[in-house]
Amino acid sequence: DLRFLSNYFGVRALFLKVNDFIQSDLNTDNVSMYWEGANLYKDEQLVVALLEMMAKNFKRIDMSFFITLNPEYFIKVVSSSFLDCDSLSLSIRVAEYLRYFSDDKISGEV
Repeated sequence: DLRFLSNYFGVRALFLKVNDFIQSDLNTDNVSMYWEGANLYKDEQLVVALLEMMAKNFKRIDMSFFITLNPEYFIKVVSSSFLDCDSLSLSIRVAEYLRYFSDDKISGEV
């Protein structure tokens, strides 16, 4: 990950160019790719930015991505002040998330 390496080695110009690229490239279709990298490299700044982006685009991001999120992060998205979602859609999506982690599914995996 160039963002991590440029930061690690202190190459500020590269870090800024990578940030510019991420800002222009990031969208609801590729958020999972950036999320994976941000968590892999423990990039808290990027995690925070991605959580904000997820909240702003909550209804447009595929639910298959959200169910990969640790509950701690899903809670941060749905409780974000940036959340752009009506009450009905929020309720439906939270129910889908919880349904995925239902007791039947959990007990079947143990």
